[in-house]
Amino acid sequence: MSQIDVDTLEALLVDEAVTAIHLTEYSLVYEKAGETHTSNIQIERAHQHQIIELVVAACGKSLSADHSMVEGVLDDDTKIYTVYEPLSLSLYKQGSK
Repeated sequence: MSQIDVDTLEALLVDEAVTAIHLTEYSLVYEKAGETHTSNIQIERAHQHQIIELVVAACGKSLSADHSMVEGVLDDDTKIYTVYEPLSLSLYKQGSK
């Protein structure tokens, strides 16, 4: 995922102890060392859409009202699940779920 400009999430993406990241309209939650943590990072809705579009595009797919749910795998074997409305993105790093 290093090719994707998601600097807002960069610290979580590069942390090998983080196994999953969940982004919704209301929160950014991540799983680390078997525990769930809520991040204090605030991401504006428009930026959330940009992040999700970049991640989904990296899987060779697109997310829209017509294609409202996307499952995919990134080059590093990270699994993604995203929903158009309500907006959400889940990333499961290689070796997790």
